[in-house]
Amino acid sequence: ANSGTVQARTLAEKEGRILLLADMSHGEVKHGGLLDASAPQSGDGGFIETSAATVTLEAGRKVTTLAANGQTGSWLIDPNDYTIAANGGNLSGAELSADLASTSVTISTATQGTAGGNGDIFVNDAVSWNAATTLTLNAQRNIELNAPITVANAGGGLALNYGGSDYSLGAPVSFIAGSGGSFSVNGQAYTLIHDMAALTAINSTGLSGRYALAKNLDAAGTTYSSALIGASSNSFTGTLAGLGHTISNLSINSVHNDTGLISKLGQYGRVRDIGLVDVNITAGSYSGALVGSADRARVDNVFVTGSVSGYYAGIIGGIVGYSYMTPITNAYFIGQVSGSIRVGGIVGTNYGTVANAYAVAQVSGTGAGVGPLMGYGDPLSNSFYATTDAGGNAISTSGHDNAAGTAKTYTELTQLSTFSGWDIDDAGASGRAWRIYDGNTLPLLRAFLTPVKVLVGDLGSSTYDGNGVSGTTNGYVVPNGVTLSGSGGTLSYSTGADARSYYGDGGSLNITGGYYSSQNGYDIIYDGSYTITPKAITVSADAASKTYGDADPTLGWTANGLVGSDTLGGSLSRVAGENAGSYAINQGTLANANYSITFTGNTLTITPKAITVSADAASKTYGDADPTLGWTANGLVGSDTLNGSLSRVAGENAGSYAINQGTLANANYSITFTGNTLTITPKAITVSADAASKTYGDADPTLGWTANGLVGSDTLGGSLSRVAGENAGSYAINQGTLANANYSITFTGNTLTITPKAITVSADAASKTYGDADPTLGWTANGLVGSDTLSGSVSRDAGENAGSYAINQGTLANANYSISFTGNTLTITPASLTVTASNASKTYDGLAWSGGNGVSYSGFVNGEDASVLSGALSYGGSGQGAVNAGSYGLSASGLTSGNYAISYVDGALTINKAVLTVTAHDASKRYDGQAWSGGNGVGYSGFVNGEDASVLSGSLAFGGSSQGATAAGNYTITPGGLGSGNYLIQFVDGQLQIGRAVTMDGGRVVSAIDPEAVRRAPTLPALAALMAGLGRTSVPLALNQDFIQLAR
Repeated sequence: ANSGTVQARTLAEKEGRILLLADMSHGEVKHGGLLDASAPQSGDGGFIETSAATVTLEAGRKVTTLAANGQTGSWLIDPNDYTIAANGGNLSGAELSADLASTSVTISTATQGTAGGNGDIFVNDAVSWNAATTLTLNAQRNIELNAPITVANAGGGLALNYGGSDYSLGAPVSFIAGSGGSFSVNGQAYTLIHDMAALTAINSTGLSGRYALAKNLDAAGTTYSSALIGASSNSFTGTLAGLGHTISNLSINSVHNDTGLISKLGQYGRVRDIGLVDVNITAGSYSGALVGSADRARVDNVFVTGSVSGYYAGIIGGIVGYSYMTPITNAYFIGQVSGSIRVGGIVGTNYGTVANAYAVAQVSGTGAGVGPLMGYGDPLSNSFYATTDAGGNAISTSGHDNAAGTAKTYTELTQLSTFSGWDIDDAGASGRAWRIYDGNTLPLLRAFLTPVKVLVGDLGSSTYDGNGVSGTTNGYVVPNGVTLSGSGGTLSYSTGADARSYYGDGGSLNITGGYYSSQNGYDIIYDGSYTITPKAITVSADAASKTYGDADPTLGWTANGLVGSDTLGGSLSRVAGENAGSYAINQGTLANANYSITFTGNTLTITPKAITVSADAASKTYGDADPTLGWTANGLVGSDTLNGSLSRVAGENAGSYAINQGTLANANYSITFTGNTLTITPKAITVSADAASKTYGDADPTLGWTANGLVGSDTLGGSLSRVAGENAGSYAINQGTLANANYSITFTGNTLTITPKAITVSADAASKTYGDADPTLGWTANGLVGSDTLSGSVSRDAGENAGSYAINQGTLANANYSISFTGNTLTITPASLTVTASNASKTYDGLAWSGGNGVSYSGFVNGEDASVLSGALSYGGSGQGAVNAGSYGLSASGLTSGNYAISYVDGALTINKAVLTVTAHDASKRYDGQAWSGGNGVGYSGFVNGEDASVLSGSLAFGGSSQGATAAGNYTITPGGLGSGNYLIQFVDGQLQIGRAVTMDGGRVVSAIDPEAVRRAPTLPALAALMAGLGRTSVPLALNQDFIQLAR
C-alpha cells in the first residue's frame, strides 16, 4: 500500500520507474498517495506499474508521468478483472479522466490465483480527457465499452487489445479535436475519419485499410453520383468502425449498380457500429444504403433511416442490396425501399444469415421477390417487421411475395417481451447490445446512445426482514441541457431482499419511470440508491468434546433472531491444537450478509486416549552396545509417538534380561504396558585370509589373516593352511586350525601365488643383404635356473626392404619365467644394381643428339625389374647435343631405390658420316686447237638438313684425261679437292667431248677432219664478209652431224 509520495523523476535522460507489485494470485495493491515519474526538466516521462490480483485506487491519489519537453510516460494497472464505474467499480470515470490528464494509463487483466475474474475490462462510466496521453486497455478476454470515451486532444489516443472474441460497444467513442488522435485494436492502427472528405479519400488511402469515424458526420449539401467507398470493380476489404457515430443526410443519385455508402464489401471486410440517418439514395441494381454488394464479409450493429430506391433496378435493400455469405447481425431499417425485383427492407438478396434485425419499412417492387425484410434468399433468424406504423396505420404489403421474418404491429415492436433471445433489456448502461424503453420505443442500438443520469438520490434505508423494498418517488433531477421524451412523473423503484446497498446506475436498484429517448439520444440511468442494513442477532456456541486423535465434532450453535427459514453460512472455528486440553470456540466464518451477529463462544475439551504398548523382544551380540529397545503401540494417532524410553534389568554377560516400561510416556495417552526380554548371544565375526605370494623356489611366507569383530584384545589361536604344491601357480589358503571358542567365525579364504622368476633376455644384432633369407635370430638369457632354457623364438618386424627392423620377443617364453626382453635390430642392406647405358649409332643428319638408347640392368633379385625403381631415367655425357660425325659418351642417371645400390656404366654414341656424291658435269666443244683445263661444274647428292656445298672444306679441282686435251674426242672430267668431317664424299666423273672443227667452201658447209682442212677454214673476217654479202648481221646456224649449215 502507498499513501505517501514516491518520486522517480527522469534524470539525465534516464526515465524513472515506480513499481507497486503484489501476488497476482491473491495479493492486493492499494494506492492513495502520489506516484511521480514525470520529467519536469528534460527527457521523456517514466513508467509506473501497480499490479496485483486486486488493485485499489483510493480517492485523492495522484499519478503523473508528464514530460515538459518530451513524451508523456505511462502507468500500468494490472489486476485480474477491472471495472471503471461511478459506484462499485475499481476506478471511476472521473478519476481515470483526471489520471489521463497527467499520464498515459494502461490497464491489463489476467486470470490467475484465487482472486477470480475472467480477465475482462468494463468501462461503465464516462471517460474524457484533453491531453496528449493514451488509454490502453489490455484484456485477457473481452472489453466492454458501456460508457462514452471522449478524446479531446489531437495527441490523445485509445488502444484496445483483447484476447477473447471481440470488443463490444455500448456507447460512442469520440475524437473531438477536429483532427489527429489515435485508435488501435489488437495492435492494428485505424485511420480516424473526421469529415466527409476523409471518408471519400478512403478510395485513395487504401481499400484494405482500417478506418473509424471520429465523430458524427453530416453529408448535407452534396449529392453523390456513385458510391463513396470502392466501386464494382474495386471492393472494400478493410474495416469501417463507426464507433457509435452516424452519417446524416447522405444523398446519392446514380444509375450505377453496386451503389451505397460502400459499393462492394469484399472478403473479410467488415462494417460495424455505424448508423445512416435520413438517407436519400437512388441507384442501379445491387444497391443498398450502407452496402451495395457484400461477399463473405460481416455487417453488425448498424441502422439506416430514410429512402432507398432502385432506378428501374432490382436487388435493392434498405441496408444491403446483395449479400453472399455475409452475416448481418443487430441491424434495423426505418423508411422506404423500392425497386423492381428482389427488394427488401434489410436486404434485397441474401445468401447468408440475418439475425436480430427488424424493419419498419414501406417496401414496394414491380416484380418477384419483394418483402418487408428480405426480397429473396435464405431464411432469417429472430427478425421482425412492422405491419403498422407508429400511428397504428397498416403498412401496405401490396406486391409482397416474401414474408420472411415475424410480423408484428408497431406497438408489439415497442415491447421488450417481443424480443426474446436478443441481447436487449430496459435498463440503463447494462452492456446489452440493444436498449428498449418498454412500451415507448422500438429497440435502439446502445452503441449510439449517450448514457445520461437522472439524479434520484438516496431513497432511504431499512433493516433486513427477508423481503425486497419497493416504493415511488417524485424527487429526481434531469441534467441541464438534456431533453428526454416522456412525462417523467412518479418513478417506481424496487430492490432485492438481501441486505446491501442498491444503486440505480449499477442495475441493482430497479427504477422505472415515464422518460425515454430515441436513437442517437440517451441511455437513461436513474442514479439513486437504497440501503438494506443487516439485522442484529445473537449466536451462542454449544460446548463440545472429543477424545484425543478423533476428528472434531461439528461445532453447534444456537441463533436468536433469524428470519423465517434463514440460516447462517460458514462454520464455527476453535483455537488451533490437537493435544489433550481445552480450546476456545470462536465465530469462525459463521455469517450471513443479512445479519449482524453478536457471538458468545464456548469450549472444546480434548481428553487423553487409552492405548496399549508392548515391548519388542530384543537381542545383541556379546560386546555390542544395547540396541534401542523397541515397542509397539496400538492406538496412536497419525504420526504421534511416545516420549522417553524402555529400560532393562542390568547385566552384560550372555543371558536373558527383562525389558520394563522405563520412562516411556505421552500426556495425550493412558498406557497399558506389556514387557519382553533382551538376549545376549555369542558374537559372529568374519576372518579373511590375506593374499600371499612367493617366487618359485622360495620358502612359504607366514600366512596372515584379518579378523573383523574381535572384542578388545581378543585374538584367535591356531594357524591357516594351504593346498600342497611348489610349482608356479595359485594355491587355496584354508582356515586350518584358526579358531576361538568365543566367536562364530565366517571364514573367507584367499590364494598363495607362486610367481614366475624374473630374468632378462637380450636379442643379438643381425643383418642380411636385400633379397637374402633371414638369418637365425639369436638371444642371450641371464637368470635361467640350472639347465632350463626358453622355447619358441624371437621375431622381427615384418618387411623385406632395405632398412632396420626391430627384433622382438616373439614366442620366446617359459611359464616359469617372467622375461624382461631387450630387443635389437636386423639390418637389411641394399643389393648392388648395375645400370649400363646401351650403345647407339646414327648417320650424320645435321641434328643434335638427345637422350639415349635405353639401358640394361644387372643385379635385380627376387624376379624384380626396373618397375621397382624410383626416379626417372635420364641421360648425359658428351653425346648430348652431338651433331658432327664422331664417337661420343652416353651416361645414364636419375634412378633411385631404397633396396639397391645403383652404379652406372656409360655407353657410346657413334655418328657415321653421311654419303655425299659429287658428280662432274659433262662438257663439250669443237676442236679449237686449245688444250682443255678445269671442268664444267659439279652436281651434289646427299646433303642433309638443308646443307649445301658451303659446309665442305677444300677447293673443287678437276682432273682426268680431259685436262690438257685438244684433239676431238671423248675425255673424263674427274672432280676432286673437296673434304668434310661429316660426309663421305664419292666423286663421279663427267665427260668432255671435243667435236671436229667446221669449214666452208663457197656457200657449202664442209666437214673437214684432217688438219689441212682445218687450216682452210674461214677466218672470222671471212665469215663476217660472208654475212654482209647476205645482207644479214646474224645468220642462223644449223648443226647437222658433222657440219654446220648457214641458212640463206
